[in-house]
Amino acid sequence: MSSSPIPSVTVDTTLTIGASSHPSGLLDILTAVPDPRKRRGVRHTISTVLAIALA
Repeated sequence: MSSSPIPSVTVDTTLTIGASSHPSGLLDILTAVPDPRKRRGVRHTISTVLAIALA
């Protein structure tokens, strides 16, 4: 039992990204995230922005 009041996150490893049946890394998973931003003004892909934020 964890002492944290925040529930743990489970990762669904059955995601299908591209032709691969299993993601090979974090960038593959981040690439699957839909980009809610409008096209105007986007300089970086959402996967790049999320990877930097996670780092």
